[in-house]
Amino acid sequence: GAGFAAATPIGQVVIRDAAAHRYTPEAYPATLLVVDLGGDDTYEAQVAANATVDNPVSVLVDLGGADTYGYPVRASSLDTPETLPSDEAGRARSGAGAPSMSRTGRQGSARLGVALLYDLGPQGDRYQSLRMSQGFGALGVGGLYDEGGDDTYSLEAGGQGAGILGIGALVDGGGRDRYTAWAFAQGYAYVRAVGMLYDADGDDVYDSKVTPILYPSPQSRGSNSSFTQGAGFGRRADGVPDRLSMSGGVGILRDRRGADRYTSGVFAQGTGYWGAMGMLLDGAGDDTYDARWYVQGAAAHYAWGALVDGGGRDTFNMSATRENMTAGAGHDFSLGILLNLGPEADVYGVPNLALGAGNANGAGIFADEGGDDTYSARSALTVGNAALETLTDPGRLMRPTAGIFLDGAGDDTYDRMPAGPVGNDRVWSQRIHPEAPSERGFGADGAGALGLW
Repeated sequence: GAGFAAATPIGQVVIRDAAAHRYTPEAYPATLLVVDLGGDDTYEAQVAANATVDNPVSVLVDLGGADTYGYPVRASSLDTPETLPSDEAGRARSGAGAPSMSRTGRQGSARLGVALLYDLGPQGDRYQSLRMSQGFGALGVGGLYDEGGDDTYSLEAGGQGAGILGIGALVDGGGRDRYTAWAFAQGYAYVRAVGMLYDADGDDVYDSKVTPILYPSPQSRGSNSSFTQGAGFGRRADGVPDRLSMSGGVGILRDRRGADRYTSGVFAQGTGYWGAMGMLLDGAGDDTYDARWYVQGAAAHYAWGALVDGGGRDTFNMSATRENMTAGAGHDFSLGILLNLGPEADVYGVPNLALGAGNANGAGIFADEGGDDTYSARSALTVGNAALETLTDPGRLMRPTAGIFLDGAGDDTYDRMPAGPVGNDRVWSQRIHPEAPSERGFGADGAGALGLW
């Protein structure tokens, strides 16, 4: 029965009891502090979000209940059964897709301020928003903390731990959670930003939608341009009139425990682009990774990307369309790393430029600690190999391009076309162009291989 409400110049202060409540935009246009003492609540207002420039701080603390965080739906003719329903901003056709035009941040969305959402209790909660939500910071600090339960997080773009000139974080205390987004989410950082998604425990699903296409990829015609699941992104302006390039931020996805599934398209799962850093750090568990291009410890253009898996029987790209740059690959003065720990047997299916491969003065490092692993590759530029894109540039010729592959103990199977020198209990060196000594590819398979690391 407790209750309190007061208006202040920077937003409402509200306390409500443990009954089930509904928070609407009309009743709560801008909130400074909301404390809800429990119950199965429904939030449609911009709680835990900076609603205006005069509302620099917005905090929500919900002490329990199976809560629903959403928004007022306004159907658009461009909505489809596969997309999230629109809000009042609708959608607009752009190339191959029709992305949301929403400008309303929700659920831990900080813009020019601080916005924090704390959802306590063991119940499962449901979060749904379109853009700039669920732990998002732009010139501010935005955070979402959910203590536990089997939660679902649905988003189109910009959130689930994402920052643009700011800090965005989503922290989940445990449970069998599902994270869905199209782009720029799940541990994503743009210029001068940090974005982090941290999940403490549970068998989780991280679904970065490959299709339907809302944000078309220049690399893959059949995929969204993802930048998800530990992705850093910078502004490349060599083809832009202002030529104002800016290094990207640091994006991190950390999942401590559980048998998890990661699905994405292009630029994902520990990736960096243009002076940025991206990391996917997964703890113990039998995990599944599927993605297409610039993924799983891959980086391009002065960037750094890493995927570290703490153990378990893991599979890579058994259901994905395999295209390019996967599993420890670096392109154009970049470093990509995939490190898989533990003695379990793992399965890797990869395209070109993968499994410890460097391209155009990049470096790729791949290491698997042990187990009876299976490697399937359909390119010579894999399994510890290196290639220059051009042999006519003296500057590039004199700088190294490196690929390193290390596999520890186990009876491993290699299926590579062409086969080359790779194999179980072997040490090898290789390069794509024999006439280019700056190409340096190296591989070792054996009980002592990781000692070389």
